[in-house]
Amino acid sequence: MKTELIHQKSYALMTSLYVTIPLLPLFAENYGVSLAEAAATGSVFSLGFALGCLVYGALSDKYGRKQVILSGLFVLIVLSFLLGTVDSFGWLIVLRGLQGAAAASFSLVALAYAVEMFPLEKRVTAIGFISTGFLVAGIVGQVVGGWLSQLYDWRFLFDVLAVAYVITFLLIWLFLPKGERLYPDASVWEPFRQIRHVFRAKNLLLGYVIAFVLLLSFVSMYTVLGAYLSGPAYGLDAQQIVWVRAAGIGGMVLSPLAGRLSKRFGVRGVLRFSLLLAVAGLALLGVGASLPVLIGMTLVYVSGIALAVPSLILLIGQLAGKLRGLAVSVYTFILFAGTSVGPILSIHWMKTASYAVTFAAQEKLHRRIWILCMATCADCPYNFGETPSKPRKRGPSMRKRFITEKVAGFELSIHLPSSYTEENKRYPVVYLQDAGKVAMDGYNYLDHLFNSKQLPELILVGIKPHDRNHDYTPWPEGALVADRPSFGGGASRYVQAVADEIKPHIDANYLTMPEPEHTAIAGCSLGGLVSAYAYFNRPETFGKSAWISASFWYEGFISYMQERALPAEKHRVYMYVGELEGVYKKTIQSGMVAQTKAAHRLLLEKGFPPEHLKFETDPLGTHDSFFFAFRFMNALKWLFGDGTDAFPRERAN
Repeated sequence: MKTELIHQKSYALMTSLYVTIPLLPLFAENYGVSLAEAAATGSVFSLGFALGCLVYGALSDKYGRKQVILSGLFVLIVLSFLLGTVDSFGWLIVLRGLQGAAAASFSLVALAYAVEMFPLEKRVTAIGFISTGFLVAGIVGQVVGGWLSQLYDWRFLFDVLAVAYVITFLLIWLFLPKGERLYPDASVWEPFRQIRHVFRAKNLLLGYVIAFVLLLSFVSMYTVLGAYLSGPAYGLDAQQIVWVRAAGIGGMVLSPLAGRLSKRFGVRGVLRFSLLLAVAGLALLGVGASLPVLIGMTLVYVSGIALAVPSLILLIGQLAGKLRGLAVSVYTFILFAGTSVGPILSIHWMKTASYAVTFAAQEKLHRRIWILCMATCADCPYNFGETPSKPRKRGPSMRKRFITEKVAGFELSIHLPSSYTEENKRYPVVYLQDAGKVAMDGYNYLDHLFNSKQLPELILVGIKPHDRNHDYTPWPEGALVADRPSFGGGASRYVQAVADEIKPHIDANYLTMPEPEHTAIAGCSLGGLVSAYAYFNRPETFGKSAWISASFWYEGFISYMQERALPAEKHRVYMYVGELEGVYKKTIQSGMVAQTKAAHRLLLEKGFPPEHLKFETDPLGTHDSFFFAFRFMNALKWLFGDGTDAFPRERAN
């Protein structure tokens, strides 16, 4: 239901951008303005949309995703009804600009919402649907606008849109989960303070040039196409032009496939191929071919754009690293800034040159951005879904074994193996909660296991949380006792930061083995709980997990495990609980042992391979760091070594 709602809203909102393309001659006639001036009705919408993209991400962090979406929809409803009543061209321009600013409340917020609220198995589908909705609306908007303007007064079109927004508002209000306010104390102006860092990256700047041209050419091509088809070369009437525009929808079906194709062929390859498709389609549009060939070329061109837009999002995110969120906001701003220029530029070309020259100019732009694409991707760390062919030795001095860094707002404590300076050697990585304290509590013995070859050398990355009760809990819950803090439920955001920002940074700057089978996430207590949560949400990132005295007593977590399907990816898990943990507690924590055993039993009942799951208990074990460090060594040997105990059996008991 959530996917359908967001998909529907992406259609409804983005249709508003494109509905005025077939109405430009009507605006020029009704208001006594030139065609170029009439094109401002689309350009000012795009400009308002682009500016809104810079602030709505921060607003949704502060006030909540659903709240911002609904607020934007309400304003959009009011503005759409007002647009159906205006008699002044000046007010038409003003209201269209405000309409664009209100519509922008959806694009970035919906993408962030999809990442945070959808389970892994539905996340890629949801984002693909959102991207497809944006693109298909580019054609549907023109078809609807052209069709309704033939049957009714053009003002009726905005009344229809307003009703569609009312229905969408009610559906989202009733059925879309509220979500959490991630940063209620954050400043909405923070993106503007950080934006200078984005523009210092040369590759991002080149990527933004590509983004600017993509939708510029898309809107420009369809602005020219209507006049071209109604001219002497084809002589089509308005209804026939509507059907030619509608044919382009077939090319949009490729957009949801961009993620899968990028994993198989690399984001660079998909982006280059998509731009070449667009170049080929534009090159043949203005050569006077038969109508079926022209329709075929529009289909080729639209297919290229449909693949290029989501592929470029992947590339921008990859290039931006820890600035990914801000970089994608700027990307969206620039993408729609291009749409504001497209109509004006295309009308200028038509006035000063032939249709063939106009299409040729657009084709030349695409050829140049294909060259920019080659430059932009030249020094990417590696393709999306690929691993580097050679280890890299970048970043801090190789002489240091202990390094501290700050990535995505989190302090990292990185421990490198003693053999780290050796050439052509890469290492598995373990991401540890609570700044890696469990490893440091037994560091000398851990070093002994490495040096004695009982355990392969590992890179250990300790991550210091901002607030354990917030970062490590999957949903908000009240305090266990009156004088203790409550639980914030920020695990989704935390796991996303580790998987999508911290891990890419470590892989890009250290000699890692980035594949999931060589990547573990581990923690103790609430740190073990969030590590288990990461297994269910990001198994494609973390192929191994250690849940040491994990807080399975947390309200609703066993039910959550019961409702979720086991991820299909192969995984390896170590679990431990001491038999004395929680026995003296008078809160829900008293069920620590029983709930941990229930979690273990549930995994087996749901089909987790028993040979990939190790569960240990200690009859004398209490909830203390002494036992955590002891069992952490066993966990590493189970996950990465020969599976034997790290200590002699008689001492383990």
